[in-house]
Amino acid sequence: MISFFPAFFFCRKVCDTKYRNKCEPYQDKVCKTLQRRQCDTKYKKECRTEYTTKYRTKYRTKTRTKYETYTENVCKDNYVKVCEKFWKSDGYGGKKYVEDPHNCHDVKKTKCSPVQKKRPYQEPYQEPYQEPYQEPYQECDDVPYEDCYNVPEEKCEYVAKQRCSKIPYEDCKDVPKKVCKEVHKKVPKQVQRKVCESGSSGRLTSGGGRRRFGSSRGNRRSGLSSGGYY
Repeated sequence: MISFFPAFFFCRKVCDTKYRNKCEPYQDKVCKTLQRRQCDTKYKKECRTEYTTKYRTKYRTKTRTKYETYTENVCKDNYVKVCEKFWKSDGYGGKKYVEDPHNCHDVKKTKCSPVQKKRPYQEPYQEPYQEPYQEPYQECDDVPYEDCYNVPEEKCEYVAKQRCSKIPYEDCKDVPKKVCKEVHKKVPKQVQRKVCESGSSGRLTSGGGRRRFGSSRGNRRSGLSSGGYY
């Protein structure tokens, strides 16, 4: 009788704990600050120089004719009768010059005397007149302009996102397993033995193929005997 261990295969379930992502959609509010351009209409004064005509009194030097009184010696030639004179007794014991009417002649005689006269002269004087001139002045207007600046403005919108987490799960699969079982059987086996013939001087000859049953404890794991068959 031979004992051996035939192999039997069957499947067993082997599981590993693994993780997978589980995601859920949600709406996330995302805000960002934008710069909006804001313009306001304002006014500013713009001035320019204008001119107006005005007049001012000025003076210019002019001359006019005037007369002045002055004294001038005016001489005039006159003819006068001049007689010779002689000494003549006056009857009182004295003498005096007396003209001789019989011995006279005309003599030219110049007589001068002061005379009031007038003569012209040029007198300067200041004559007023109106001189025009341009007087500057400031003419101002309110001029509109755009005063622009940035205004921060928050703009929000909803963005589709996913929220994910690790979810454990069991990853199982069938794994074949080899199982050995001890079985006792009678199995024919061919062995060699020594046969001594007379006169052979100890030669060995092959056995005649005799079969025997035996047990082999040394081959239990493989179920085979050396040199045999099943």
